[in-house]
Formats: sequence, structure tokens, C-alpha cells
Amino acid sequence: MPFFSIITPAYNREKMIAITINSVLAQKFTDWELIIIDDGSKDKTREAVSTFEDVRIKYFYQNNAERSAARNNGISKATGEFICFLDSDDEYLPQHLQTFYDYIASKNFEAAFYYAPSIIKKHSGQTVSLMYDGPEHAAQWAWHALLQNCGVCMPREFLDTHQFPAEFNVWEDMHLWLRLLVQHKFYQLPEPLAVVHYHDDRSINNMFDNLDTRHIDKYAACINHLFENYGNLLAPILTLDMRNQFLFDKYMTFAEIAAQKGKLDKFKYLLHRALYYLPQKKYSGYVWKLIAICLRNAILK
Repeated sequence: MPFFSIITPAYNREKMIAITINSVLAQKFTDWELIIIDDGSKDKTREAVSTFEDVRIKYFYQNNAERSAARNNGISKATGEFICFLDSDDEYLPQHLQTFYDYIASKNFEAAFYYAPSIIKKHSGQTVSLMYDGPEHAAQWAWHALLQNCGVCMPREFLDTHQFPAEFNVWEDMHLWLRLLVQHKFYQLPEPLAVVHYHDDRSINNMFDNLDTRHIDKYAACINHLFENYGNLLAPILTLDMRNQFLFDKYMTFAEIAAQKGKLDKFKYLLHRALYYLPQKKYSGYVWKLIAICLRNAILK
């Protein structure tokens, strides 16, 4: 039984997954298993994985069921004491597992939610993901920070009763992280231990670039599902008022993009959705300013 089980869902990643696998093979800490769940890839992901002969790498194929189901499948096959996550387009730094092990050992292997920041690489350069510095509850911080999956590590037992919501492929990770954070102690490691690659194929990029309202609505549906099904668990750390403000802000972020682009129909839809959560905001100067911007840019088009 290894100490760490690393769960990696993959879909059409033949060109990227070697970087991910090599980053695990390069770990200074060697007591691990890498569980790759191929979520019905149509390319040569299987062949790319098969070039690695290390017995700690375990490949499983499933019919396409999206990333939540793939991660849950991986969890069911994991034998390690602690579960880590690594998406198939990201990578661990060489000290990742050793640093986690040392930190967990320093806490006497306490059952807790462990997290390390990540380096975020984009075409425009790189930054470090947000770090928790209190004083609010860790779940309240994570609610806005959006944790990177490759920085998460926890005891296997946490995932016996709480798993990823299989019906969602947007915000599904935060759905689970928040449920766990309101129940368990949170520890943050002080240094970045993984690299997150932002590339053109990432769904979040398409959501922003194309103003994909269906994608945005799925995002909101996942958040609503969390509160509808786990509201009692979340309260009083995360409240309905916080949800309403959060979703108003998210829809208005996209409404502002639509206004700048003069996309009148999408702007109207996004504004309507935003005001569903905070209807009193329809009288705000910010809303009327965006309406004016959108009308002006729509005419200029």
C-alpha cells in the first residue's frame, strides 16, 4: 500500500500527458501510485501512457462520463493512505510529494485537508495562486480563491462519504473541496509545489473568450446544487446570501464582457441572470452604466 495515490483523469491528452507522468516519475519521494483514468479518449492517450513501464503507473479506461466520474473512479481504485490530484495538463515540481510527506509527518499524520499553492503559467507569464492568510474560515477563503486541484492532498477516508458530483463538469472540484473544508482542519504548505498550465484548450478559457452562456449556467447550477443539497452542512460558514452575491458578481463579470463587445442579446441574458440573484441591484449606477456601454458598442458594430 503506497503512502500517496495520485488521481489523474485524462481525455484526449496524448500530446500533454507525458509531461504530467514524467513529473510524477521525477519525484524525490517514491512511495506512490499514479492512477490514470482515461475518460473515453478518442486520440492516442492510451498509447502515450503505455510507453511508461513503471508498475506504479496504473491505467484504466472508462466510457466517457466526464471528469467527476473519472476522479471518483480513480478514488475507488486507490490504495494509498493519502489521496492527491493531478490533472493531465499540469505537473508536479520534483519536491512535491516529499514536501507534503514531511509536512504531514510534522503534524503527526493528522487527518486534515492539506493544500499547497501552485505556479500558474499563461501565455502572458506566470504567477502564484492565492494563499490563505486568514482570519476568515478556510472554506470562506477557498470560496473566492478557487483551489488548484494539483495542490490538494487528504486522507483516503475523507473520500469515503464525499466525492465529486458526477452530474457536473464545471466547478465540480470546488463543490467537493468546500464540503470537506467546512468539516475538517485545513493546513496550507508555504511554497508552490505544482505547475498549472493555462492553454487554449482549457474550458475556462472558452467560457470567457466565447461568452458561452451554457457553460456559465452549468457553473451556476453546480453552485446551486451544492447549497440545495448541502446547505445545512455549509451553514453558517457559507450562506445563501454569500451564494447570491457570488453568482451576481459572476454573471455581471460576463455581462461586462458582453457589453464591451456590444453583444446585446448575451448581455441582456447575463444581466437578467445576475439580477435574479440580487434584484435590488437593478437600480444601481453600475448596472445602468453597463447598459449604456452595451447599447453604444452594439450600435458601433
